[in-house]
Amino acid sequence: MTLMLSYQYGLFDEILCNTSLTDDAPDCNADSSYCVQAGLDYVCEENFDTGNPNDTCQTGVRVRCSFPDIPTPLVDTPATMMKVISYNIWETRYLYNQNGQRERTCRILPELIKMRPEVDVIVFNEVFMGGCFASGSANNQMTLRDILTKYGFTEFTRTVGLVPTPTQPESGGVFIASKWTISRERSRVFEATERTTPDSLIQKGVVYARIDKTVNLETRRYHIFGTEMQSTDRRNSSLVRIVQARDIYDFQQSQNIPASESVIYAGDLNADRLDDTDHVDEIVGELQASIPEIVGTISATYDEDNNDVFGERADNGAFWYDYALYSNEHLQPTRTALRVLRPRSPPFTVCMSAVSPNPAYPESNLCVTDRTISDLSNHYAVMGTFDFGMGSGRQGYQPRPLSHQQHQPNRRRSQQKP
Repeated sequence: MTLMLSYQYGLFDEILCNTSLTDDAPDCNADSSYCVQAGLDYVCEENFDTGNPNDTCQTGVRVRCSFPDIPTPLVDTPATMMKVISYNIWETRYLYNQNGQRERTCRILPELIKMRPEVDVIVFNEVFMGGCFASGSANNQMTLRDILTKYGFTEFTRTVGLVPTPTQPESGGVFIASKWTISRERSRVFEATERTTPDSLIQKGVVYARIDKTVNLETRRYHIFGTEMQSTDRRNSSLVRIVQARDIYDFQQSQNIPASESVIYAGDLNADRLDDTDHVDEIVGELQASIPEIVGTISATYDEDNNDVFGERADNGAFWYDYALYSNEHLQPTRTALRVLRPRSPPFTVCMSAVSPNPAYPESNLCVTDRTISDLSNHYAVMGTFDFGMGSGRQGYQPRPLSHQQHQPNRRRSQQKP
């Protein structure tokens, strides 16, 4: 069975399956539940017989699925306001591990838009395959960028470090999506990395988008920098992140951005605001930036105590790694806020470990461990709100300790995030 969608002329069209694509529906017999499995809408099904002995599925039942319509219309805020979501979606390659990549990432955009239809820009982290059904053939593919386009986010940058090298075969996994015009984009791959960690194989870096937001004939220009810094706690990891922050700042300076325009940094900094505020202050200081006022009720962005993707790994602590910051050296906002978002969907079951380098269905014999989840990544998202309207004033980062009820001391993370 192969779930089939194509993207043409701004619409998703259901098309016939290419059964030569490796897929893992048991016995090659699919039904409507396989659309639901990926968060898609069922259209129809049919029997097939390819007559090709080399096809993965030669006979069976295949289904057509379509992507759901946008759950709520997008909302435009004034041109003087910028709302940026940063979300690490945990889309590692199946070669390394199974974590429900396909089922989770197909659901992310509908849930984000449902929660925050007013968002202007989304900075994605850890998009190593392209999202949703990106690993399919040309006629059996639906990527995160396809879904973004369908939902009105028609502008996006390239992924940082997209061209593999002999020593760094993986991209940086970061790109920026916008519903407003991206008039310029640039990127830089970090030279600094902790050589004793898997990060040494990844072209982590920073991607820049110059965005022109136009509402009611008024246009404002914004400069967005998206990144993911060194993960994993090793001897030199903190120093590497400091060097990477300097690299981001130098890269920003090289864009010759006028002081009268706004600069926003967003991404997974891998520095914990809850348990290592000094390190966070160092990184933010190197960027010459400030953290907005923290608002909302969720007090972590990486929460092994409550996020159900961790399953039995739960109860290892809660951390705050994800940020949206504003530059102190450019146009200052009159009002700011940073809020954690927890995108969730109705429960669905995914394969969490398998003896296969390809996607495995939870009921497949290749799936070793399955799990029923509602959370859509090992991280929560954050949304930064930056109001550059009339008035003056600035709200910057001042450490605000959480109450005892909100935050207990954490054990430092000792291994690479999955």
